[in-house]
Amino acid sequence: GYKERLESILFKSNYSKKSVETLQLIDYFFKGFDFVKTNEHFHKLLEIFLAVGNYMNGTTAKGGAFGFKLASLQKFADTKSKDNKLSLLQYIVNFIMDDLKKPEYLDIIPFLQLFEKMQMIAITESFNSLKKSFASVQNLKKKIEEKKDELEEDDKTEEFLGGFYEHANKTINFIEEKINNIDQKFKDIVKFFGEEPSKFDLNAFITIFKNFYLNLFAALKNYKEMKTKEEKLKELKEKKKK
Repeated sequence: GYKERLESILFKSNYSKKSVETLQLIDYFFKGFDFVKTNEHFHKLLEIFLAVGNYMNGTTAKGGAFGFKLASLQKFADTKSKDNKLSLLQYIVNFIMDDLKKPEYLDIIPFLQLFEKMQMIAITESFNSLKKSFASVQNLKKKIEEKKDELEEDDKTEEFLGGFYEHANKTINFIEEKINNIDQKFKDIVKFFGEEPSKFDLNAFITIFKNFYLNLFAALKNYKEMKTKEEKLKELKEKKKK
């Protein structure tokens, strides 16, 4: 069992780092789902979007809506003013900062960044790598049990395995359970937003919020740059007056 011995030593040395990395990838999903479901500032932002949408649609069939589809979050950045200089999302950011004076509503941006880190492929690859490496430990344990009488007196294999095998086995089962829970959590969050889980794809859901994060981040950055320019112009005017 030399091959299994070497592979088991390698797995044990990398096990903690690999399992933590896999759990971190999974945790991004749970944190992201919980954030959009429970964060009050995010919900306030959605209320503003709904109000602006209803105002723009006025008394038409689309006006007076009680909600909107999640996919519509991407349209706010695409809807432009007549002169094409301002997006509807930029207008809302300006409104929140200058009129409402509620900059805390936009403190959600760093949390929305979680959706950039949600990668199901990365989780699958990382977990499969863990299981594949753990298979060597399983094979080694089986060989040791089968040929226990043939082991040399100073063989340290059983000592090496010790409680590590049980610990690693429990961790891998725990990770697998967490991965399976992602799907249920996703269905719950989709229902929470009034969508039909069977008609919604996980990757599509992530893409909507990832794009929303990028658009919102860009709009706030643009607002800050605009204010910086205004301040500089104001200073120049004051200097000229003096």
